[in-house]
Amino acid sequence: MAELKNQSINMNDATLIAGRCRLYGIQVSAASKTLDLPTDPTDSTITLTNGSSGGDILFKFSIQSGNASGGYGFVMPIPFMFGNNWILFDSGIYVNQMTSATAGAGSLDRDLVQLSVFYEGA
Repeated sequence: MAELKNQSINMNDATLIAGRCRLYGIQVSAASKTLDLPTDPTDSTITLTNGSSGGDILFKFSIQSGNASGGYGFVMPIPFMFGNNWILFDSGIYVNQMTSATAGAGSLDRDLVQLSVFYEGA
């Protein structure tokens, strides 16, 4: 197995990991400024596409709702590790900006969502 790389991405911005890559896994952590965590999956969806925002969707998930803790609600961490498997991104891994922009009832502040991408290549 080749050496894996890791890139940390804030979900407030779209990011491209350029070049042919094999995705081996991701881990996401999130916090909410309100006591409400996501109730609508479209406000907490992270999409990885092949090479650009218009590329084929190769991996997509929504951050689950959870319990509040203190003055903040937390969902930490959520791992998706593929073991001996991987997903091939021929044109690079494009991480689309998360849908929700600001925290409100039932949504996440994308500034507080951090994604770690584990990959080989590029």
